[in-house]
Amino acid sequence: MVEPKATPGTVAAIIVSYNPDPEEFADLMERIAFQVDFVVVIDNASRQSEREAICRQTAVFDARLVVNEENLGLATAQRLGIQAALAAGADFILLLDQDSLPAPDMVERLRQAYEQLSAAGEPVAAVGPRKICGPSDQSIPFVRFRIHAALKRYCSGSGGLLRTDFLISSGLLAPAWVYERVGMPEDALFIDNIDLEWCFRAQHFGLRLFGVCDAVLFHQIGSQTRYVSMLNNIGPIHIHEPLRQYYQTRNRFQLYARHYAPWAWKIQDFPRALFKLLYFCLMISPRRENLRMMYLAVWDALRGVQGPFPHDR
Repeated sequence: MVEPKATPGTVAAIIVSYNPDPEEFADLMERIAFQVDFVVVIDNASRQSEREAICRQTAVFDARLVVNEENLGLATAQRLGIQAALAAGADFILLLDQDSLPAPDMVERLRQAYEQLSAAGEPVAAVGPRKICGPSDQSIPFVRFRIHAALKRYCSGSGGLLRTDFLISSGLLAPAWVYERVGMPEDALFIDNIDLEWCFRAQHFGLRLFGVCDAVLFHQIGSQTRYVSMLNNIGPIHIHEPLRQYYQTRNRFQLYARHYAPWAWKIQDFPRALFKLLYFCLMISPRRENLRMMYLAVWDALRGVQGPFPHDR
């Protein structure tokens, strides 16, 4: 395939795929291909049938496809996609999950917000859309981390730009120069909390993150969401399979040791992590497997284990 060429202001979309639903993936490709200049798909060893569907869709929209013969993890796949886009001369990088669906004007809204903030002198690392999650169409708030809690900031009305301490990677739009200053997603985390770590790193470099209320991305987190009362705060608990609980728990415990991770986040997040340990082991099926995965996650975090799951399933 001919390498994609970039022009001034070029936006490249990076999609990481792993056994995607063919219809959802086709919808995503059709929606995003007309909003960006080119698309790079990094496939993390999908099954043959899903890979064939990916190949068909990338050919239809003249996207570049990189096929990994093994699952290298989300962070490495994102890095490979970003590097490919930068090599092609892209000026902006848009990250997307395979199960996200952007509104028709999402990229335009994000670009406008970035230009507006930059013109105002803001040192912007990245901007991200308002996420609408699941069948309930509930908006996911942007957050500012404080010692006592993660302060939720919801969009009200149109045209809002909200300072935030964290952007979910799907929908995150960043200028190319940011990756030279801040660095790439961290391979060693493999999956989960990759975006959290990168956002902390970006802010450590004195850069800022903003949520764009007019930009919308339909996004799914976990297989289901439950709402529980915790420390006088109603918070969502996203339900994932036990293996994902391993990565989430291991990686967040390792982030507690990072000097650039803000203390406000560490202090308010640690009780939440302990609550999730108990909640998943006592309330969420399969309890025994959740207990095993949580135990391994904490043990591996203390030993500094990184990368893919190192134990027998």
